[in-house]
Amino acid sequence: MPKEAKEQSPSTQLIAFLVHKVGLRDSIKVATLLWQWGVVANQLGREPTRIEYLAYWKEDQSTYYRYLGHLKRVWPNEVTPQVKWEWCRDNIPGVSKAESDEGILSLLLGRTP
Repeated sequence: MPKEAKEQSPSTQLIAFLVHKVGLRDSIKVATLLWQWGVVANQLGREPTRIEYLAYWKEDQSTYYRYLGHLKRVWPNEVTPQVKWEWCRDNIPGVSKAESDEGILSLLLGRTP
């Protein structure tokens, strides 16, 4: 029998919410953007600018805006991933180790390193 939502880990609740809003494929894109944003935020010790994010990941603007578009389909009022990244960092154990594989696994799978 599936667990009630309140019994599930915050990461499981987040992924279920994302899948409900935008489907599995785009959920992974949103989670990836959140994680990548968190890596840069942790490195800088503050919210990164779009330019800092792009430079860190050597990504082009079109990819960033495409992924940001997926995030905005879930949370239309968000301008950057920062607020949602902070929620992940504060509520999902292990995700603050954003630079490591354990950090992304914590976000996507609810695993605690």
